[in-house]
Amino acid sequence: MEIDRIEKRYGATTTLHSWLDVQPGAFMTLAGPSVCGKSIPLRIVVGLTLQTKRQLDAAR
Repeated sequence: MEIDRIEKRYGATTTLHSWLDVQPGAFMTLAGPSVCGKSIPLRIVVGLTLQTKRQLDAAR
C-alpha cells in the first residue's frame, strides 16, 4: 500500500500530513500516546473518514 501526501484538516488545523509505503507481505504498526492521531490514517484508508487531500494506492 502506498499513501502519498495524505492530509486531514479540521478548519485551519492540519492534523495529518503524511506519506507511507508498506511493501507487500510487510507488517506495519502505528504507535503513540492516547489521542495523538493514530486512528486517523487508518480511518481514511478504510473509508470511514474523508480526507482533505489524498493519493492512495491500496492495490500495491
